[in-house]
Amino acid sequence: MAKSRGKYFIAFDSETGGLDPQKADILTAYFCVLDESFNLVDEIDLKLKPDGGVPPVTEEGAMRVNGIDLASHMADPTTVTYPEAKAQIVTFLKKYHKKTGRYNNLIPLGKNVQFDIDWI
Repeated sequence: MAKSRGKYFIAFDSETGGLDPQKADILTAYFCVLDESFNLVDEIDLKLKPDGGVPPVTEEGAMRVNGIDLASHMADPTTVTYPEAKAQIVTFLKKYHKKTGRYNNLIPLGKNVQFDIDWI
């Protein structure tokens, strides 16, 4: 593994139950940390669900696109609630985050980055 000088790329992706965060829920969140040479340093892959055992709000078309079987998703013991996921993601990112002044060493990287940021 290459030694980093402290700058990392954060690549991430999500699968959602629709196109509008106000009308559907997020179902998965994947983050990986890459060093300056784009070598994989660490990753976290989460299946998500709302609190209280209620199913996520989804749209039929989105579910066809993402290929997630909602019944299996909800029954999977590794699926975590949004508050649990938030705690895991924050802990994961804190391992690599070093803020100096107004600059941040974590650089977002991915396809449709703004779409995923709006959901997460």
